[in-house]
Amino acid sequence: MNINIFYQRQIIKAMIVLFFILFARTAIARWQKIEEVTHNIDYYDREINVDEKGLFTDKMKVKITLTKDSASDNFLTQPISYDPSIENIKILEAYTIYDGKKYKVPQKDIEDKSIASNSLGFRNENQILIKFHNVKKGAELYLSIFKKTKETFVPKLFAKEFLFNFSGYLLSANIKINSKIPLYSAISDKNEALEFKEIKNNSTQTINIKLKKPYLKVIVDEDFAFLNISEVPLIAISSYNSWKKISDNKLKKYEDILSQKIPDIFENILSEAAKKENINDKINVVTSGIAEKIKYFGDWRSLESGFDPRDLAEIAKTGLGDCKDYSIITTAILRKLGITSNVAYVYSAIDFQEYPVNLPNLYSFNHMIVQVEYDGKIKWIDPTQGLSFAQGVFPNIADRDALVVKANSVGLEHIPALTADDLNIVKKEVHDFSEKGMVFRKGSVELKNFAAEKLTGLELQHSKETIDNYLANLFSPNNSTIMSYNFEDYDFKSRVVHDETINYIIKMKSNELRTDLGNAYMLNAMDNHVNNYLFKTDDRKSDLYINYLIKYKDIKLLKNVYRSNRDFKGCEVKSKWADFSRKIVDKEDGVEIIDFVEKKQRHILNHELLSKEFNDFQEEIDSCINRFAIINSSKIYKGS
Repeated sequence: MNINIFYQRQIIKAMIVLFFILFARTAIARWQKIEEVTHNIDYYDREINVDEKGLFTDKMKVKITLTKDSASDNFLTQPISYDPSIENIKILEAYTIYDGKKYKVPQKDIEDKSIASNSLGFRNENQILIKFHNVKKGAELYLSIFKKTKETFVPKLFAKEFLFNFSGYLLSANIKINSKIPLYSAISDKNEALEFKEIKNNSTQTINIKLKKPYLKVIVDEDFAFLNISEVPLIAISSYNSWKKISDNKLKKYEDILSQKIPDIFENILSEAAKKENINDKINVVTSGIAEKIKYFGDWRSLESGFDPRDLAEIAKTGLGDCKDYSIITTAILRKLGITSNVAYVYSAIDFQEYPVNLPNLYSFNHMIVQVEYDGKIKWIDPTQGLSFAQGVFPNIADRDALVVKANSVGLEHIPALTADDLNIVKKEVHDFSEKGMVFRKGSVELKNFAAEKLTGLELQHSKETIDNYLANLFSPNNSTIMSYNFEDYDFKSRVVHDETINYIIKMKSNELRTDLGNAYMLNAMDNHVNNYLFKTDDRKSDLYINYLIKYKDIKLLKNVYRSNRDFKGCEVKSKWADFSRKIVDKEDGVEIIDFVEKKQRHILNHELLSKEFNDFQEEIDSCINRFAIINSSKIYKGS
């Protein structure tokens, strides 16, 4: 889909850069103070007029006062991108007031030019660049913009979201919407920062949104900051009250494409998939086969091409397509196999947060996928990935709503969340320190379910030497000095994600520490996982977001390393957020350490982080797993 069209979550930015939130890593988390902001937003005003077709004009006026020298670079030039095929934008006024004098931006310093397309596809995109004069501390910047839309993708659909998430200090905001079609609204405003008024008469509906008091909510000096969107004032407006209306509107066009003859170049995919008995195997044959024949390249030069797939014959003829084309041809082939399939809109991103309110719109989606119904179960297939994983869900689309275009649509449907079982890794190694200053690590890594995605299809793109080097670094601690490596034969030619086991020997400089009791061996297999949870929480302001849930087991034998103090046999930490455990086994040929982690909750809310339960969880991790070493004090095994 057209990212430029879809990625419009109306993060109210006044058409200028107002979303620079800097996260420092210092001791005390806090809300930013007014005297610390780099700029004030003195007013932010918009008047939107919606006609009977859902087309609209939008006049915006904003005034910014720079309060710090550091703001100058951010506001000297202001880029505004737009699609001239669907909208016109005009700069009504742009000027600076500094030291009592007005400096109007001359026309020669307002550039409106077409932007060249990139390697991902053709776009119809213009950029207006405004160069303000005398942009320095104390300057006041004024900008007035007028936008007029030319067409809508869905008849009579007008939808906007106003999210008041600024990096500057917002002093005043007034938004007025006059509409000749009925509008629906939804509000999330836990801090009661907004005043919302609605007036209806026979021909026009007017909505007024006003900021009741100056507003600033920016987190500074916080590790892994993740602001919950429910903390930010948000208003959603839409002329539709049902997501089903969007699906119904596109259904006939998509069904017409799906009824077309399967092009000859895909017939062998159809026949190979028909031979498979398992539903996952059938789907994987289809999606991997399409990935071999169709290369990614989009054409988003019109509103229609930004949303709608092309005819099947056109996709086959060019050998090119984007997510819409991958999804429509996948759906067509699966239907020929007797598998109930339909295309669906979704938002693709790893760091994803559902909005607390959401009315029917198009900017909630930037990607197209396939929904499969089989034996009473539902699968969500993303054929654009270039890899095939019908047995699971790709992380970029998991745990969010999708809009399926099908007859009798129920509106939004939820894609299931991933669990730690979907990313399962077991690493086993024997460490041999017989050569002074070196360690030979002989081991294996088992990658189960989606964990094998990093290796899938690597040989289709890279040489064995490149892959070996990649694996050696992937399987070694950070900042390791690797001397040599050798990997047993592997096969990464398939585009289908499946379980993998890699066997290897890696020689590297030892990270032994010298102590007066003997050499010490740091146990750092869990460091990256532990660091996700060990941070200051007593004054934390935001939530915590864990990118991936995972099960990871690390089994390590330190050969000919023996402990004199064998009282500590291990420990475990259990919580609703994650489980950790460490087991130490003294053996005849050395000491074995078995570390395990299971991350269970992806989004940890602020009130949980501030709880005594979470503090106890942190202390247990710190004492059980963190900063632990084994000292080799004896060369003789004395039994356990």
